[in-house]
Amino acid sequence: MESDDTIVEETPILNIDESDSGNDSEPSVVVTQAQKAQSSKRKRSGDKEEEYEIYARTNSERASIWQHFDPVRIKKNGLRRALCKFCNKTIAASGSNGTSGLHKHYPCPSNPKYESKNKVQQQTHLEFKKNLTVKIPFKFVEHEAFVEYTNACNGRFMLPSRHKLSRDVSKYYLDERSKLLAYLSKPTTTVHLTTDTWTSSCQKTNYMVVTAHFIDDEWNMHKRIINFRPIGSHKGEDISSDLLKCVVGWGIKNVMTMTVDNAPSNDKALDHLIKKLPNAKIYDDGKHFHIRCMAHILNLIVKEGLKEKNYHVECVANAVKYIRYSSQRINKFKKCMKEANLESNRFLCGECPTRWNSKHDMLKIACSLREVFFKYELEDDCYYRDLERMPEHSDFGVCEGVVEFLEKFKTKTELISSSSKPLAHLFYREILDIDKHLRYWATKPEFCHMVDDMVKKYNRYWGKFDELNDYMYFATLLDPTMKQQLVSHGFKKMLEYNMSSESPLSDDALNAMVREMLKEVVNRMGVLFQTYKTRFDTVVSKSSSKKTKDQQSCKSYVGENDFLDDFLNLEDSGSIEMDTELTRYLNEPRIRFTSDFDILEWWKINAPRFPIVSRMAKDILAIQITTVASESAFSTGGRVLDPYSTNLSYAVVEALICTQDWVRKSKKNIIDDIDDLLNDDDVAQDIEDGIAKQNAKEKGKGISQD
Repeated sequence: MESDDTIVEETPILNIDESDSGNDSEPSVVVTQAQKAQSSKRKRSGDKEEEYEIYARTNSERASIWQHFDPVRIKKNGLRRALCKFCNKTIAASGSNGTSGLHKHYPCPSNPKYESKNKVQQQTHLEFKKNLTVKIPFKFVEHEAFVEYTNACNGRFMLPSRHKLSRDVSKYYLDERSKLLAYLSKPTTTVHLTTDTWTSSCQKTNYMVVTAHFIDDEWNMHKRIINFRPIGSHKGEDISSDLLKCVVGWGIKNVMTMTVDNAPSNDKALDHLIKKLPNAKIYDDGKHFHIRCMAHILNLIVKEGLKEKNYHVECVANAVKYIRYSSQRINKFKKCMKEANLESNRFLCGECPTRWNSKHDMLKIACSLREVFFKYELEDDCYYRDLERMPEHSDFGVCEGVVEFLEKFKTKTELISSSSKPLAHLFYREILDIDKHLRYWATKPEFCHMVDDMVKKYNRYWGKFDELNDYMYFATLLDPTMKQQLVSHGFKKMLEYNMSSESPLSDDALNAMVREMLKEVVNRMGVLFQTYKTRFDTVVSKSSSKKTKDQQSCKSYVGENDFLDDFLNLEDSGSIEMDTELTRYLNEPRIRFTSDFDILEWWKINAPRFPIVSRMAKDILAIQITTVASESAFSTGGRVLDPYSTNLSYAVVEALICTQDWVRKSKKNIIDDIDDLLNDDDVAQDIEDGIAKQNAKEKGKGISQD
């Protein structure tokens, strides 16, 4: 039998956190390693530590904090304490103490997943600032329910006040603006701008948005809103003046193109702006600086055709309008859908007069539910009386043709509405496809009148290929899957379409004309190439110095022979002229076209082979063919400037919209409703002062460099 001085299991000495003991002054204790042992352990002779036992959790230890502690009971006085599972420290947890000491101790520094309080605060604050949900004002952080919820999730996190969040947003905006300013103001950075104007219904103020587009050194496409400020009016003089202020304020040295819609005021504004921006005339005296919005032109073409009234389309549209007029009719129609086993999440949609694609969607859904319309006739007695004529199978047949005809334009609009990938190289092929589409449907009797009007509108903007923007041809040539072959094929088709039956051209004459037209385009691209060669020819200069050394070594080898020197110099100069980098690129066979071809990735890989041409590709492929990027900013502006936020200053509005655009990683909005947060004049003044300091700093750098 063992003596009293012997312990069956050796138990480690555990320190008691005296700071958390409260009013219970208890000595240090000894614990056994058996986690759920119910038997008590005996005290060592001469040792002052008290023994205690670990027992199974009961209902009194059901709080979630107890999952990180084991309940123990002191053998001497029966008081309960909590044993930390990570550091073996015991915390007072008797009835009078509760779980407050446990919450203070957790998370334990001995926990492998432990993070310091400052780090948790910084990370949580940053994520909270970047991931504000839609329609939640910043004062939400001070709401009692949200404060209690946050403390329950993580009591160690201190919520920032709404004023601190507002300061953080302004600071974040200024920091990001400083980084963007440093990049855009580089002499080697080429930027393409899109702009549009909008009138706030709440403030009754005219706003102008300017969006910058560029491709960085890693061949990534970028879009940044750089201006969202009030404008005096929609007149060309005011637009031009504000555009110039924006470009100068950001220190942008090279604006290659600007994309706008077809408003006459934009034509006047850009004509004036070209005279003020010297680098806008980098090619052909700025004649191709102005890019017309392709989506806007496409919209005009379709609307021109839809002006033609179609008897069958009107019949179906009136039936849809009748059914959507009341909830009773809608319920009857849904009942007919269920009986016809045509239940769908999509229901009959109405037609919006200002959106042509709404007619396409309305007819498409109606045609898919044609059988339901016939069943509805039996359910509604007023259907015969209120409608002049009910839809028949022939009406739906014509409507299906209209849907098929409009589907092409809807697909094109969706294709060109992206601002996150290059689209300039698609322009030429897409307008050719539209031209072919119109010519095909013009042969159908029921569509000939509608298509004739659309062809006239098409020819006004895109019918004369010699009047198209040169950059669109260059972008096609810079597509390694298309090159000259697509350009020449388009020229040939255009000549064939315009060729009269009375004076047809032979194949040889037709091909000769195509070659001349293609040669003219390549020559104009060569002019731009020489401009880029002058600006960026570092590689060529190195190769030319190497060639000079080779010529000198050759001269010393053959001796003093002036005639031979003239011959060698003539040969070298001729080879340089005939074998430029651009010529080598164009003469290479085009690569196989695939639907998943990434043109930016191809140029990133092949840039070392074509250093100058790749510079051209980086700038030209970033050209915007639509103003969708700028128009989408007004959707954000409409949410920021809602009826509850009309007091926001102009500087704060710009900061909110620009910051949201810069930090957005998905389609979810970062900052939407800031109703009472940033109507603080001090915050607006901080933003204005920060921008002024940045501009002064950049101006000082420019003077020092000069």
